[in-house]
Amino acid sequence: MIEYIILTLLVLIAWELFFAKYKIILSSPIFRNTETKELGCWAYLSMRIPFAPFPGLIIHDGKGTILRIREIEWDKSEKTINCRTYYDQHICVDSEQYEHTKKIAAEWGWKLREVPSGHILSQWKDEFEK
Repeated sequence: MIEYIILTLLVLIAWELFFAKYKIILSSPIFRNTETKELGCWAYLSMRIPFAPFPGLIIHDGKGTILRIREIEWDKSEKTINCRTYYDQHICVDSEQYEHTKKIAAEWGWKLREVPSGHILSQWKDEFEK
């Protein structure tokens, strides 16, 4: 009986130490035009991580994408942590390149939400053109 209790405690401790417990949703812009920062769509990816996220955290997704968390917000009703990210999107100045970027993101499990054309993310443009 005592062995069973010890084994149960060890499993619970291992669970807490080694398994992801923070559900985060990454959001990242995909630009129609990377020069003007015209937004084409938002991409969202849900994942779990074993520690609390923080601004500046860099995530390597294992598929070649490297994302840096810019901002974090807690959604109490959904019990999720939303993380706005930035990544160095390949140069995209025409619709063919934009559609290719969206296709790759969807293949890698990102959910996409289109926005009306002409939307410029000025805070991104100002920050990353310095």
